[in-house]
Amino acid sequence: ITSDDYEAERRRMAGKMCSEKGKEEYKKRKETVEWPFGNIKHNMKFREFHTRGLENVQIEHNLVCTAHNLRVMWGKLGSSVAALSDIKGLVANFAFRVSSI
Repeated sequence: ITSDDYEAERRRMAGKMCSEKGKEEYKKRKETVEWPFGNIKHNMKFREFHTRGLENVQIEHNLVCTAHNLRVMWGKLGSSVAALSDIKGLVANFAFRVSSI
């Protein structure tokens, strides 16, 4: 049996996950972490990157995440005109910052 430099951390984390508090925290994972990936892959049908190179893939990933976040915001805000006006301002500000990079 061999181990690497991270074996101690793995054992410590396994011990944490076996505790009652760890189990409760892990249950929250599906609500906070997993569903955006499922939404992006299934509902947005994004399963592979269409660009090459680390920088281009990072840009593409950021665009997909932005699209996901906008859809979530749209769903939460519904048809509230004031809220849509706020989103328009946020998107315009974001687009300005991205274009100046």
